[in-house]
Amino acid sequence: MISSQDHSRRSYYDLNASSATANQSVRQSPGTACLRCRDKKLKCDARKPQCGTCFASGVECVRSTNPRKRVNQMRDLQDRIDAVEQDIRNVRSQFTLDGSSVGLCPSPFGLPVDYGTIENTPYVPPFPDLEDLTPPAASEDCSKTQDNQSFHPLNLSDPCVDATMNFDRSCAEMLVLRCEIERNLVRQLVKKLYRDQIFMDRIHPIAPLLHRQRYFSWARSSKKTASQLCLQYALCTLAGSISTHLRHCCESFYQHTCHLLDVLAAEDKDPPQIEQIQACILLAYYDLTKRNFRRGWISTGRSIRSIQYMKLFQVDQPQNNPTSVDWVQEEEKRRAFWVTYTLDILISLLGEWPVSFLGYTEFVRLPAPEDRFQYGRSIEMPFLASVLSSTDYSVLSPFTESIIFATIIGNITANHHESPGRSSPEEISGSIRDKLLSLGAFSKSRLKALLSKGQNFIPPSLGDPMRLFTLMLSHASVLFLYSALKQIRQTTPIEETAVQSLKYESMLAADEIIKLSTSTLPLSCFKVHPFTPLILAKCVAFYNTDCELEGLRQPMAQQCYILLGDMSETNNLATECLSLRDTGRWK
Repeated sequence: MISSQDHSRRSYYDLNASSATANQSVRQSPGTACLRCRDKKLKCDARKPQCGTCFASGVECVRSTNPRKRVNQMRDLQDRIDAVEQDIRNVRSQFTLDGSSVGLCPSPFGLPVDYGTIENTPYVPPFPDLEDLTPPAASEDCSKTQDNQSFHPLNLSDPCVDATMNFDRSCAEMLVLRCEIERNLVRQLVKKLYRDQIFMDRIHPIAPLLHRQRYFSWARSSKKTASQLCLQYALCTLAGSISTHLRHCCESFYQHTCHLLDVLAAEDKDPPQIEQIQACILLAYYDLTKRNFRRGWISTGRSIRSIQYMKLFQVDQPQNNPTSVDWVQEEEKRRAFWVTYTLDILISLLGEWPVSFLGYTEFVRLPAPEDRFQYGRSIEMPFLASVLSSTDYSVLSPFTESIIFATIIGNITANHHESPGRSSPEEISGSIRDKLLSLGAFSKSRLKALLSKGQNFIPPSLGDPMRLFTLMLSHASVLFLYSALKQIRQTTPIEETAVQSLKYESMLAADEIIKLSTSTLPLSCFKVHPFTPLILAKCVAFYNTDCELEGLRQPMAQQCYILLGDMSETNNLATECLSLRDTGRWK
């Protein structure tokens, strides 16, 4: 028996269904659909207080008090098009044939630029006055650029402009419009560059020079010194070299960095600021990896002379350490010294040249761990000499360990430059042999402690280029030790046995280097330390001169060539190492 309530509900539903059938052409009845009909994607008759669907289901009918507004995409696109057309009209109204009103060839800070027809990059003459080096104020919040989607005319004094077009009077108007759009895109890309911290993510791990908070505090300021501006250009140069979006701006950044360094070098200020030295170091990295070795060698020499002039090798001398010193600033000076120190040793390996700072580390403490440096937590690190003479082989930070093993390799190769003096050849050989054996014993103990650490220096921590490079450098110290020891005339069977034993250890070390290098192939080329080709080249020399390549070592040597060939596409040092192999100059 049907109750009166069910009968009324059915009659209401039939009435609603009949009305819906009569209006089949209408997709949705006037009014706002309830939340249940929206979720179920049903047609809602929008009746109040309860729609037909909710009444038939016996549930509460709920409606949103703040209905969502439909986005009129066509109207939004039309508004953006109108804004672009308005910008084009503004540019046309300001255009003159001589190009003076819009500045067809602007340079940062109003500097004259001469555009040649041969190259596609501008030549920027030296800066006329240091008072014009201050850039315009930058926006504090770079994310605001995403809210305004229309193109706006740029301030032509923006320091991140890459003008790459030659002036042609016959199509001058089109060039102006195109240049304006390209400058706008470049400015937004550069802001995104700083926001994403490309430099801090990819360059800082291999050249840990900067304190992030200190850098960003003055980088966002509108008042920068010439040294700070030079450092900012150097950062843009390196970051642009590893970014596909900013690679076309890299040449302009590089030229501005070089000219700023020339201007600062021409000044008679005493002493130079630390930012100037940091810019020199970063420029040396760029020249070595992206330009050519000779240019990088000269840039490294400028960094060395700047550090000597600023006396950074005496940072921790007792009389130079007041109690109220800024620890973070002093740590930046230490790191500038140690990065240049390691750079000097590593690039000297290509030609077995003497190094500059090998005997000037008495008054510079080793760098602090990265986390303490970035958080400003002061710590007193030991001196390098005390670590080399200690029997405590506790593992330090990867950057510090790379300094220690670079010092070992530098001391091994430095024996080639010692003057014989009045000693006999036998006395010289004995003295050098004792030094090499002492360095070898320390290197093996340090390497054993490094391997026992295990988790921090072997996979899966291959994403850290400094950790991986430190482990490869520790194995390479065995190769350099064997190369130096075998050149000394062995007078006893015990000495010959020791050399043969060291040859076997070198073979294992070279194999381990190849395995570590091969493990980096799945990674990005930016995750590989830029000086890795120098170690691979040493493995190639060892395989070619001291191993029988017809056996198991031939695939390992071939893998070295493959790795160097792959790295040569993005790293000029790999190309230099391959050229040394072809000419037979690598020993």
